[in-house]
Amino acid sequence: MGAPDSAPVPTTAPGATVDVSVKLIAPTAYNSYTGYFVLNDQIGKSVPIGIYQNFWVKIIVGNVAPVTPATPSVSTPSGNASVIQPTSPIGCKYTFSNSYVSEIESLINNARKQAGLNQLSINSQLTAAAQGHSEDMACHSLLSHTGSNGSSIDQRIVAAGYNPVNYLEIIYASGYPTDAFNWWMNDQVHHDAILNSGVTDMGGGYAYIANSAYGGYYTVDFGSE
Repeated sequence: MGAPDSAPVPTTAPGATVDVSVKLIAPTAYNSYTGYFVLNDQIGKSVPIGIYQNFWVKIIVGNVAPVTPATPSVSTPSGNASVIQPTSPIGCKYTFSNSYVSEIESLINNARKQAGLNQLSINSQLTAAAQGHSEDMACHSLLSHTGSNGSSIDQRIVAAGYNPVNYLEIIYASGYPTDAFNWWMNDQVHHDAILNSGVTDMGGGYAYIANSAYGGYYTVDFGSE
């Protein structure tokens, strides 16, 4: 959005408030856009803002629906896994972040530990299913538990080689791992999904495309065999 590389912060006394202004230029293309900023001290060290390391502004240009994280889907296998896992279109270029995925998984297991629940094992098959769905959402600018080819959660999980007794999936769009995790934990349905006692495994996925509808797409698949 044409933001400058930096903007000055006036000298501020401890406990006081300060106004900081950054001029942004809205893009001409209809879409939703998010600008992320960090607060640095005089030597360039990041200064946390509460529990966050950044703050952000989101604007919507034109008729673009705002991001609404989808409700997690929780169920048992349907027995119909004939639809194969969708694949990214040829030529679709996305950014993957292993550190984002690892952070999401750590945040989830830490929350479960604090709640006295079992730690979830990172399962490669669930990871493949989750990553595939994140890529599919990013490449098709969609936010849904249904894949671009009509695939359901259990169909994607089974296609990845996992045979679940039960399973569930949570998704989120835009922001950093802490943004996704905090939103999930502050929503009762997603909170309950993360602290579900009936699962033993999980796998996370993330894909980012700057000019997609929502930017970054998170998926976490949970299951037990």
